Amino acid sequence: MVPLLKGVLFMRKIWKILLIIVAILVVCLIGFVATMMYLNKSTTGDDGVAAGYVEKISFSGQLEQRYSKPGPYQVVESTQDGGGDPTKEYHIYRPQSADSAGKTFPLVLMANGTRTPSTTYAPILEHLASWGFVVVGNEDPNSGSGASTSAMLDAVLQMNGTEGSPLHNIVNTNKIGVSGHSQGGAGAINAATNYPNSGQYAALYTASAIENGNAKRLGCSYDTSSLKAQYFMMAGTEASDSFTISPLKDLTQNFEAPNAGKPGVMARRKGADHKDVLEFGDPYMTAWFLWTLSDDKEAEKVFAGPDAELAHNSDWKDVQTRNMPN
Repeated sequence: MVPLLKGVLFMRKIWKILLIIVAILVVCLIGFVATMMYLNKSTTGDDGVAAGYVEKISFSGQLEQRYSKPGPYQVVESTQDGGGDPTKEYHIYRPQSADSAGKTFPLVLMANGTRTPSTTYAPILEHLASWGFVVVGNEDPNSGSGASTSAMLDAVLQMNGTEGSPLHNIVNTNKIGVSGHSQGGAGAINAATNYPNSGQYAALYTASAIENGNAKRLGCSYDTSSLKAQYFMMAGTEASDSFTISPLKDLTQNFEAPNAGKPGVMARRKGADHKDVLEFGDPYMTAWFLWTLSDDKEAEKVFAGPDAELAHNSDWKDVQTRNMPN
């Protein structure tokens, strides 16, 4: 009986230890799931850009509110064959109005985040086009090298010179910008620095560009010191941006590295995290391209001068500027 009793007691101890281990694993799993849900939260409720996102965000600045609204142009959308993987298709958004015949418009290209084709950014691209831009994106799920964006620029300029194309003679080839989100931020920078047509970009905007350590692991390292375009680099202040994807230290290094003497802006949007930075930054992205590509003096007031709205907007922090006009 004594050996049997000892065996029972031993088994009880084993079961107690196993239950403790299981309980610890369950707590860890719950903590992991909760952490991932927090890091992947989305104010606007979409991995890309949700339709109606403007209604879910409060914009404080007077000009910020103005540029959050649709612009004066109707937008026509069309699709062109992109020649297979990785581009697949070019999605084109172009402005149209009763007096737009014969006009040319600045061009802005979109470099995608990881596994986020440009079709998921449609509301942002359409909004920008409504302010008088030809906006083009593609379906590349890994745009960080900048190769597909560089090829897209060549394709768009070819379409601009081709009779019968939806872009025939409507692109102002001296006013070209590039925008990128996440991995696409690296792609936008690489497109503007590493290719024979890089010098054609006059302005660049990045939303939460991945820090260079992540870029290196993805095979798309970048160097902003050779950037010649005017640039606006923004990120969010929430957890996934601040700690893993686009930390303040890396954002600051990228902002300070260019030495071409061109205007530069850096800022972080309070309350925004990685999935929502495009939506939160959209009005000022619009203002940035209106100023740098359309010479819009009202939009310039967002960034330049002693009363620059961005610098005084309490929803934004860590605002820095370089080489601004007097």
